[in-house]
Amino acid sequence: AEARAAPRSRPILMDGDKAEHLTEDELVFLAEEEPVTIIPLFSSAAVATSGGTLGPFKAQRQVEVPLWFALSLKRRRKCIVQPPAWLDAGSLADWLEEDRNEQGGFAALPFRYYEVATLLLREASDDITEASRVRLLVEDLRAVRQNKLHNMLNITSRIVSDELPKEISHAEMNVVRPFMVKALGAFDRYDVAGGGAEGTQTQLGGAADDFGGGDQGGGGGMRSQPRELR
Repeated sequence: AEARAAPRSRPILMDGDKAEHLTEDELVFLAEEEPVTIIPLFSSAAVATSGGTLGPFKAQRQVEVPLWFALSLKRRRKCIVQPPAWLDAGSLADWLEEDRNEQGGFAALPFRYYEVATLLLREASDDITEASRVRLLVEDLRAVRQNKLHNMLNITSRIVSDELPKEISHAEMNVVRPFMVKALGAFDRYDVAGGGAEGTQTQLGGAADDFGGGDQGGGGGMRSQPRELR
């Protein structure tokens, strides 16, 4: 039976709003469950895995499998991976333009677009058309969206009301989660103490500084830079 190793750091906790800040390895682990289509270069009966039965497989006939299984076969040169329809230069360029021009929202990308794209570009770039351009567009998208998210996380309209744009991705949500938890915790402590509005801004401002926020010269806080997943 095929199996894959879980991240060694700690168990994955995904209990609704109580979900912890995830490591990059854990983000990848979750993304590897995303379904992808492959063209097997072999034929075999169904394969039992830790997550269920996959196959049967017939050479040159498309089949859908989890991403982790597709990458395992790819490393052994036993399949061709068909990238998701959205992972092409044209679609990514359109989303990048939309995110650059739309200041009040986000392009509706797949929830785990960054992790899936990074894994496929690393392990199956020969199956992706214009892979070098696609890689640049993915990194540009991530940088633009993280900067927009940082700018939108103002205290009064976003953090206190615990609202985030529904279009943000899993990786982006993971970056913001610790900041939101600390900010909302500070607000709750202030509310119990019965302080004034100025105190709220001061305490929540400290949480914003931890995120890299805080107003520096009127131009916003430190900008997030693209960083490849390990």
